[in-house]
Amino acid sequence: MLIHLKNRLRNQTIGKKFTVPVVAVMIGLIAVILIISNVVLYWSVIRKTEKEVRTSCEMIAMQLEDVSNNAKTCLKTITKDINRIYSGENVFGMTDIESLQTINEINTAMDYSRLCFPDITALIYADNSGKVALSGKRRDVDLPSFKELKPLIVQIPEKGLANVKELGVGEFSFLKNKGPAWVLGHRVISMNTGKNIGYAFAIVTSETLSQYFPETNDTGYYSDYQLWDEEGRVIASGDRSILLKKGGSAKFLQKFKQDAGFRIRENNTSYLVTTCNVWHEGWSLVNRVEIYELTREIRMLVGFILAAGLVCILVSVFIIRKIAAWITQPIQELTKTAKQFRNENLDIRCRINSTDEIGVLAGVFNEMLERIECQMENIREGQRQKREYELALIQAQIKPHFLYNTLDLIYIFCQMGNSKGGAAVTKALADFYRVSLSKGREIITIAEEVKNISSYLLIQKERYSDLVDFSIEVDQDIYLCEIPKMTLQPLVENAIYHGLKARRQKGNIRVLGKQENALIYLTVEDDGAGMPKELWQSILKGEENVSSTHFGLLSVHRRIQLYYGEEYGLEIESSIGEGTSVIIRIPGKGGNYAETVDCR
Repeated sequence: MLIHLKNRLRNQTIGKKFTVPVVAVMIGLIAVILIISNVVLYWSVIRKTEKEVRTSCEMIAMQLEDVSNNAKTCLKTITKDINRIYSGENVFGMTDIESLQTINEINTAMDYSRLCFPDITALIYADNSGKVALSGKRRDVDLPSFKELKPLIVQIPEKGLANVKELGVGEFSFLKNKGPAWVLGHRVISMNTGKNIGYAFAIVTSETLSQYFPETNDTGYYSDYQLWDEEGRVIASGDRSILLKKGGSAKFLQKFKQDAGFRIRENNTSYLVTTCNVWHEGWSLVNRVEIYELTREIRMLVGFILAAGLVCILVSVFIIRKIAAWITQPIQELTKTAKQFRNENLDIRCRINSTDEIGVLAGVFNEMLERIECQMENIREGQRQKREYELALIQAQIKPHFLYNTLDLIYIFCQMGNSKGGAAVTKALADFYRVSLSKGREIITIAEEVKNISSYLLIQKERYSDLVDFSIEVDQDIYLCEIPKMTLQPLVENAIYHGLKARRQKGNIRVLGKQENALIYLTVEDDGAGMPKELWQSILKGEENVSSTHFGLLSVHRRIQLYYGEEYGLEIESSIGEGTSVIIRIPGKGGNYAETVDCR
């Protein structure tokens, strides 16, 4: 990742190189802070909640145990009251009226006991004769029949100590829409005879037990408390729809049996579960808290940190960009100057007045530009002198032998009385030297160059009438285009002396000229001896073993490249015994040293 970022920033501006890493580091630090804060706060809230819930569970368990103790105490009190009411009476020989009076007294005693123990929904007494007494609100409970109480009676031992018996939790027909109820039973024994005279029952509904379950804690999140029996059934809960049903999935029940506190995910919701045992063997108090609700404040805090971090990043980016712009402005000025210099603008100078490291660098850069400008001027002057030297050298080679031979030719014409031929050669010689000298100009038009080569070929044809014939086919559209002087003459001379004379029979020289797109092509063709490919390649490369004998070709090639650039110059096509074609390729407009001329 770091290597990839480094490669991406390699060609970016200094401002981006400075800004991106700093922003990346800030984002990384904020991310680390968020992660650490979230983890620390998350586990802090989890541990705190577990502690609070466990404390709350213990308090609820104590309250439920008080309910159990109150129910047991109430049943014992009722047993004493019933014995007192039956005292001195023949329990098993009472008339119906006496039995009814006794039941009424028992009702009164049970009503008083219920007032003392308000957690008890109802008190029921059933004697052996089948009469039933009830103490409870009629909107909550109906008077049960002895038959309805029979399943509870059979669970109470007929012998042994008459202790309070917990008869479990279930649904009963005599309870009105109160859901399941927890029942405790007690066998009533006559103090006079020691025989069973009846059975007393305390009814505590699940609704009564669940009233001790708080729905929210001090932090405001919802907390679900449930009382489970040994089978994992819910026997008390604020949600009546789940009473007497399994409290969780198989996975939940398995975790419940293993751990007193755990986290679990069910139905796409994560819960924090805390359990604790209550007084009843096998019963447990279970608390479930949605972790999403529990961590709501953490998310708000993390969101605030994230928002603050983003604001800090934006402010930092703004400040960093300002600082980076202030620092890199001189560098940008230096870069701008360097780009203009790359476009061959040697007059540009970097305007930086500071004395820091960049200011020193700018000063050195300006000095370097001045030196380069001087060097370029020296190079241009050297190239100009070189062109003049090469042109002078070509002219010097032409002047002696060409002039002497032409004068000899004129002399012969005069001796022979051929004044017309002598006049034509004299006029051609004058025209040739007039163009060759051209008042010292280096650049002439193609029209002047064609006239010059026409004069030269006319003289050579008169001189080698049995060897040379020529034709010139140059489009007049390119006559106004300019070309370095003495470009075609060395090529024509090379065609005569190394092409036609080497073949020793009469041949033709063709001078062609045309323009294609933005290029001008001037071609000198001969049908002479030709040359091998290795030879003309060596000529254009300037190898010493051939450059002396073919100086004219090499000189023209280099002069054209000096004027127009490396992409221009000569191209040679030659075959042994078939002839040679030398093609000059120059731009269709004036070039570096000529005025721009539209040749079309």
